[in-house]
Amino acid sequence: MVGIVMFSLRDGLRGVAGLWLATLVVASVEADQARTLQWEDLLPEALYDAEVRAVALEERMKQLAPEAKEAYWRVANERLVRDKLASGLITEEELSDRDRQLLADKPGEVNPDAVAFWGEVDSVRDEMEGLDGVVDDRNNGHLVRIPGYVLPLEFDGTAVSEFLLVPYVGACIHSPPPPLNQIVFIKVSEPFASEGLFTPVWVEGVLNTTLGTHELSLVDGRAPIDVGYRIEGAVVAPYEEEF
Repeated sequence: MVGIVMFSLRDGLRGVAGLWLATLVVASVEADQARTLQWEDLLPEALYDAEVRAVALEERMKQLAPEAKEAYWRVANERLVRDKLASGLITEEELSDRDRQLLADKPGEVNPDAVAFWGEVDSVRDEMEGLDGVVDDRNNGHLVRIPGYVLPLEFDGTAVSEFLLVPYVGACIHSPPPPLNQIVFIKVSEPFASEGLFTPVWVEGVLNTTLGTHELSLVDGRAPIDVGYRIEGAVVAPYEEEF
């Protein structure tokens, strides 16, 4: 069944962790003060526009009468079956009786509004997927502060000198890595004592939109992690403390 799949991205970004969602407010600051960022501030502005349209589509679907909603889903299923046939994922001989009847009924021909709706869904979904790894340069070169979790890269015992800053616990280790616009490479001005994986910290320094790939050591080997941002000469403080 075709779903409004672009909503999973919005939910994932906003629902994976409470650390930054519950505490961050973008600060209006003087030029010599650090800007306090949310992780969403590292996403491209165009993504917000796409999210607004995604929410509007979701609301339109919710407001349909039950019979209309059922008709929309029939059109969605017809589109899915036809797409599978066109792409070679299935053959006509492999169609179920239900799918054969659906194609025979041609619900899309009698419900152009539903066809247009699912076309909008496809467009917004494709746009959001295309923005998944795009960085934003609004804060490039600015002094910023941002909270997150530590994934050590270079360390001596508990003293960490380089790490990846990620927005939620489990990123890159227990789950697929976030998009590169949700990972920041950090090189500190002085090594700091870390409690291990996913220590919550504040990081302050000059943010640069610098694409790169860094090797992360895992229990079962090493994994390349694509990164969209970089802070060198960073100052790190425990999350419970203020700078």
